[in-house]
Amino acid sequence: MCSGDDEPRFRLLPGEECESLLARHRVGRIAFARGNRVDIIPLHYVFADGVLCGRTERGTRLERTSRNFANAWPAAFEVDEVEGLFDWRSVVVHGNLHAATPGDAEWQRNKPDWEMALRSFRTLIPEAFSDDGDPTPFRGVLIRLDVAAISGREASPPLGALPLPPDFKGRSARPARRRPATPAVREVRPPGGPPRRAVHRTVFSPTGPRPSRPG
Repeated sequence: MCSGDDEPRFRLLPGEECESLLARHRVGRIAFARGNRVDIIPLHYVFADGVLCGRTERGTRLERTSRNFANAWPAAFEVDEVEGLFDWRSVVVHGNLHAATPGDAEWQRNKPDWEMALRSFRTLIPEAFSDDGDPTPFRGVLIRLDVAAISGREASPPLGALPLPPDFKGRSARPARRRPATPAVREVRPPGGPPRRAVHRTVFSPTGPRPSRPG
């Protein structure tokens, strides 16, 4: 039977840890309904001040789906940090997703929010939505997820599987098994008698190996 120290641990992430994880990453996955199915696609993004911003291209599944909603549609967004099977953090965002092209009707309808979203996204790609070195000028649709709810979970490995302390760095967690010493054989000629063989064996002590007396 496993003790509590032998089991992985799970916990809910508080809001500030969720936002911190979102803020330090740049690629996640956005999920949205499209017809009678749910799609999920990767998206590079910026998260700041409770708003998640990204961009897409005209004609993509994400952009086409937006046409079926009036100004906004429900969506979910997820980003993960995975170190191992039971060593990970995951944050899920729910909210209303908006899409606009700079200067179009939706942009003009809520211009301050879109301009703020554009400034936020340009912290990731300063040339975005400009004629001066934009690396993906064909991606002319800015999207904005107004966050309604954030939740997160974390898994931690069993206590017995935690890494060794820093002073053990480079050492093996299990002592190496010593190979038995090979006896050394030499001839000894006692005074007035025939020669005989003497065997030297190595004896391991806490202070290091030392040879035993010949027997």
